[in-house]
Amino acid sequence: MVKKTEVKDLVTRMCDMESKGYTIQTTAFEILDQMLVSLSCDKGSLKASSDLCANLADYVLKEGRRGDVLAVIFSNMAYIERQNDKRQDAIKTAITAFNIATGNFAKGRVLEELALIYRFLNPRDLDSAIAYGMASATKYAQSGSHIKSARANGIVGNCYLERSHEGDLAKAELYLQVDLDFNCKDESGRGKFSEGNARHGLGKLYLAQGKYEKAFEQFNAALEMYRTLATGEKKEFLRGTVTLLIYAACAASHFDYEKTLVVLEEADKRKEDSHEGDKPIIHDVLQTTFDTLNRTFVPRDLKTIVEVNKIRRDMLEHYSK
Repeated sequence: MVKKTEVKDLVTRMCDMESKGYTIQTTAFEILDQMLVSLSCDKGSLKASSDLCANLADYVLKEGRRGDVLAVIFSNMAYIERQNDKRQDAIKTAITAFNIATGNFAKGRVLEELALIYRFLNPRDLDSAIAYGMASATKYAQSGSHIKSARANGIVGNCYLERSHEGDLAKAELYLQVDLDFNCKDESGRGKFSEGNARHGLGKLYLAQGKYEKAFEQFNAALEMYRTLATGEKKEFLRGTVTLLIYAACAASHFDYEKTLVVLEEADKRKEDSHEGDKPIIHDVLQTTFDTLNRTFVPRDLKTIVEVNKIRRDMLEHYSK
């Protein structure tokens, strides 16, 4: 678990390097960004993380610095505002960050955040999200941060998947595959987490294409990565696990009744791990899953019918709140 003191120490060292005219390596910005994001990984930590970012920004400004360190901090302030569904505030903060960013990594980070704001927050604007995502991938690549460039490609792929205009699914597969191919080579925790995200996107793509067994394989592979990473205090890697389980069940409901039940039972036990903002989409995918299950298979016995109906009732009620 990242400690606030570690973040403050890193920011202090980076400001000191800036004041002496040294070039700060991209790796340092990657580490700072990872630290700030990990401190904001759930709703309960957002207020503390927001206060920390505000304090860090005040410190950097008092040191007379208005460059990339401050831009990365502001980008994560925009990230926190996005997590709190404050669309206009997040856009305003991100634009402020972009105006003070000078290096390619900091600009890439701001553009990535803008892509995510336009992708997730209503009113959604997937055309803008795609444009910002592409620009982010380019800036990250120019900075030498290829893992972040791959991540930005993954965002673009997911946006094409969600937009679903004519030809978008083929574009989605292209960008998601770029994300997956790079992250498969990275054995670090963050690389594996990003690989899991890429597999999640590909799973949704195959689901949309009706390739249900391929979709299930991708969702299951992503789940195994998250379970492996979420050990000890690394609870941030549990993010998205419940959503993945629901999508895996949705894919399995087309070809394997027993497998679907096993996944649904695990999802039911872990439903408290889900994120508040994910509830609407989980509810919709669950509804589709149960409808497909009832349409495709005939339950073998009364006991199974009762068990499935209980899971259905409990889960749909939980995600409709």
